[in-house]
Amino acid sequence: MLLLLLACAFQPTEGTWSMTVQTTTTWGCTDETSYYQAGDSWQMGVYPEDDTVLLDLGHEDGPEQNCEYAEPDIECKEIRVDDYSETFDVIITWADTLTATFVNEDRLEGTLFTEMTCEGLDCDTRGTQFAPGPDAAWPCNGETSVFARPE
Repeated sequence: MLLLLLACAFQPTEGTWSMTVQTTTTWGCTDETSYYQAGDSWQMGVYPEDDTVLLDLGHEDGPEQNCEYAEPDIECKEIRVDDYSETFDVIITWADTLTATFVNEDRLEGTLFTEMTCEGLDCDTRGTQFAPGPDAAWPCNGETSVFARPE
């Protein structure tokens, strides 16, 4: 008897996708609401033929990131630095890491992990003015559930 097993692979839909925050599962930066809110969204470009996934988290100074793509998983890292040292001795660094999986050709699900650090003498007194809130303790981090689909 000959048995034939076929793997049912899929390829994500090529083009522009919209990534949306579902929920913030943890946010250790402050007792207030998280930086990322349910419904926030960003764009990403999915180009499976070129093994490329691009992500833009919408930060003013943050560039579009070329994600590591190993079918069906992606990992994207973005580091952004907000330098307020001209006014205060505060430099805030945001490190966002997205780990996600294409569950089918039209849906991506994953987690966005954010870690924020503050450098400078004014972090305790002025650093919370800029992010993440008045009760923040440095460093702080949060975890957010996200999904994406083609636009």
